[in-house]
Amino acid sequence: MIKDTTELYETFEPHRAARLIEEFVDQHLSNWYVRLSRRRFWKGEMSSDKKAAYETLHECLLVVAQLMSPIAPFFGDWMYQNLTSPIREKAISNKTRLQFESVHLTELVKADKTIIDVALEQRMDLAQKISSMILSIRKKENLRVRQPLQKIQIPILDKDTQAKIEAVKDLILAEVNVKRN
Repeated sequence: MIKDTTELYETFEPHRAARLIEEFVDQHLSNWYVRLSRRRFWKGEMSSDKKAAYETLHECLLVVAQLMSPIAPFFGDWMYQNLTSPIREKAISNKTRLQFESVHLTELVKADKTIIDVALEQRMDLAQKISSMILSIRKKENLRVRQPLQKIQIPILDKDTQAKIEAVKDLILAEVNVKRN
């Protein structure tokens, strides 16, 4: 998302950048990451897993605040200041403290192409789409998610897609509540 948003800003297409940021926050961050991590967030004590879940969410929100700041400057800055206020208060030097005063004083985040995993993104996209379709069928048929399904059947056209779905099978089954044998 960082790479695509930056390219859209550089080609003077802020409306498309805004849609991309909105899609990321709505579909990927809120409806997918937060929902899948809710057990990690609500665990009793602060474990390393829980801390990692919070830190990942915090980092995503900081990046969103920074990427949205050219098109929503006041909201982006408000969000950034709320996310960095504990850091700002603990900053030792004035230079470090100034860095956290405003999102507009930060250096724009750059995409790290070495950590982009296209295959993982494709698998997660498949998992999201399949889960979404199954959940919409459940809603149409008035089957609550709490009621487990016996099985689901997914038509697969090629071995590559089958391998991708197999890699995220457990995630899909847990998300749509399918009984395990």
